[in-house]
Amino acid sequence: MASEKSLEGFVSKFNIVQQEDINCYKQKLMEKLAEEYKNPDEYEDEEKWQLILLGLAISYIQRRYVLENPNFEQLRVDKKEFDQYMKESATLNTEQTIANYLQGLVCEKYGEIINNNEMSVLQMRMLDLIYQNTLQWIGEIGKTIEGQYQLLNTLSTREASKISGYRKKSINSRLRNIAECNLTFLKFLSYFWKIMLNICQEKVHNENDISTYKELFDPLCYIDSSVKHYICLNFPEDKYVDRCVILPPAAGEFKSTKRNIVNRMVNVSPRPEKWFFQNSNIMQGKNYYDYSTADVSENPTIADLGEDSFYIECMECIGIDEDEWGKKEECGKCIFLENCIKEER
Repeated sequence: MASEKSLEGFVSKFNIVQQEDINCYKQKLMEKLAEEYKNPDEYEDEEKWQLILLGLAISYIQRRYVLENPNFEQLRVDKKEFDQYMKESATLNTEQTIANYLQGLVCEKYGEIINNNEMSVLQMRMLDLIYQNTLQWIGEIGKTIEGQYQLLNTLSTREASKISGYRKKSINSRLRNIAECNLTFLKFLSYFWKIMLNICQEKVHNENDISTYKELFDPLCYIDSSVKHYICLNFPEDKYVDRCVILPPAAGEFKSTKRNIVNRMVNVSPRPEKWFFQNSNIMQGKNYYDYSTADVSENPTIADLGEDSFYIECMECIGIDEDEWGKKEECGKCIFLENCIKEER
């Protein structure tokens, strides 16, 4: 495998023709797909339909990557076969429709990041692997009702009673519920990917290291699959907790949103020991599950956690905005520490 330096040297020998950025290209692609494959529901949101079509197309192409030792015929994309697949799939309203919508959002987030950040060749390569593996994971979890509920219970800002009946709803209603969480899903991906990228950069210093640590680029490496009620994360690099969760920012109607999120986490089992909770205005540090609004009575280290307590990280140390993805954070010196390094509010 080539080193990052040799790759940059290779690229420098060629004249790079500047084309439209990936977001513009993606938007044109979605519009073209929507022109070709009409929305069967005239009342359905057009942007949502375009993301579903994008996810469908990605699913078709992505399935080639899971083949073992594929030959050329298996890898090539046949236009007629693709067209037939799209026509058939676009007219069916199944669980796969929800998975396709989510995969479209994954693609959207990836394009947004690489289009608005200066990153090294090696960082781009690592993020691309994380992205490809995320498409696989979301494609699997998104096509089952239980997987969708797991995502919704992690990402929603609605009260628990609004989510509890999700499994019994129609596909259209469930798709609407998932679509309501599009912004929190994108935020979830941002934090999850950036933490993963930081972890990978601790181990991977050149292209040769990628194959050695390939499991680190897979979201499933950090997900506790035994926990069914939310996306439970377990980062081996965090020596103090086994279960953590990335929660949606408490924006909008702040107090009610925060209360909804807290109430849901109080009632899941097993409970997460650490919350990655941006803009929560809940004091970082130790909190108790038997407090209705997650009040704080003390601020010890995370090593002092008891069975009915949890720890909050404010996430201010992790940069996910434009121009912040090229910056590497040492998670072991911030979000994986015994206590939050930011001063208490």
